[in-house]
Amino acid sequence: MLRKLSSFLVIIWIVIYVLSAPIQFVASNIGLSSIIVILKALIPIILILFGIVNTLSKMEIGKQMATFLLILFLSICVAVLNNLNINQIAYGIKTFLPLLGLYSYMMIIKTVPDFKILFRLVSPIVILGVILDKFLTFPWTGQSYMVGNVERNISRSWETFGVERLSGFQSASYDTGIILTVFLMLYFLGDIIQKKAIKVTIFDGLLIILSIYAVYLTTFKSSYIFLVFYLILMVALHFYKNSVKAKPYLSVFIRYYMLFVFCYSSIPPVLSYLGYNFFVTNTNNFLLNFLFKSYSIRMTTTWPEAFSFLDLATFDGILGRGIGGIGTAQTYGELIYNAADNVFVYMIVTFGILSLPVLFWMLYIVFSKKMQFLPRVIMLKIFLLLLIYGATVSIVESPLVMSITGYLLALYLIKAKEGKIKDTSTLMRKIPANLQQG
Repeated sequence: MLRKLSSFLVIIWIVIYVLSAPIQFVASNIGLSSIIVILKALIPIILILFGIVNTLSKMEIGKQMATFLLILFLSICVAVLNNLNINQIAYGIKTFLPLLGLYSYMMIIKTVPDFKILFRLVSPIVILGVILDKFLTFPWTGQSYMVGNVERNISRSWETFGVERLSGFQSASYDTGIILTVFLMLYFLGDIIQKKAIKVTIFDGLLIILSIYAVYLTTFKSSYIFLVFYLILMVALHFYKNSVKAKPYLSVFIRYYMLFVFCYSSIPPVLSYLGYNFFVTNTNNFLLNFLFKSYSIRMTTTWPEAFSFLDLATFDGILGRGIGGIGTAQTYGELIYNAADNVFVYMIVTFGILSLPVLFWMLYIVFSKKMQFLPRVIMLKIFLLLLIYGATVSIVESPLVMSITGYLLALYLIKAKEGKIKDTSTLMRKIPANLQQG
């Protein structure tokens, strides 16, 4: 019963996000705009409660999740000590609900759905929305609604140097790009989890091509970059798994490739804090402006300003500002606002040194030689998702990315545990029976 109800709630949650703009538009027009906002928060909360019941019945919780919950609790305490508004603290907590909700869901069902079927259901809807948006003007484009005293976009209408950023049925073009690339990633992950050779049907191949075209129409550069980096990782993992001769070299390549991704996301904010900006744009060059102007703004303004918020925190900012101390949460309680636009900036300003265990764990996973292939692949995909998008986006505030992160983290822990049990049983079979009995 718990499994079926959890799955039903997840389906509703996916529908709400895949058709976010039209659903919010209709709800706003009939005076129910708050209902959708409440559902987006309530569904993960219910899943978390189901997860608590499941955990209590089995008396087990992963040490990684226990550590994360402790960091989250300490961050709430820091936010209170920094006198952050209760509304922004609440919004900051809401940001992590999708991660905890889908983590709980996976720990309840412990079975992997057919990701290819999900891709075939979701991607055509998103693709259709983007293509229609290219030729039509949707009634929800440019519309907004109120959440308390804060105005929120139903679907953002914007351009970059005269190029329209299409969002289709989503609230913004970056949501569209993220949905399409995430479900592409899950499509290929399904075969790896089932230990099958990756096969693509003609229909699926057409959907993949159309998905890439739709991503192109969003003009969301982070999605372009993610697709390139993901393709490189997939090719490397394919030959690592299937080529005995290339395996030692690819093992080293994958480690340093992911280290490069880590540096790509983490080093630029540090350089910006030190006053460096290696993307000075030429205002007369359209291509350079299109590619790098927004990045230059982050280097010169967004990231240094975000770090300056630590001067407002207690303990000299060592523990950060606390949850809700940066990003959209600020609009619910402060006159100052900074988007962060980087996962490390967001983590440092929010958690301070409390984020270090997470950073060290990430590096350990990348360089560990002990991890089995499947759990390692799952974690590499999580890191690629968080670090590539997190290099220029406040990815922590993306409900879809947080939910997929929570889901895949739970899947990683389940597969890692299965691997250890399998390794133990294999070892026991190799030990003579008389020695096993003592």
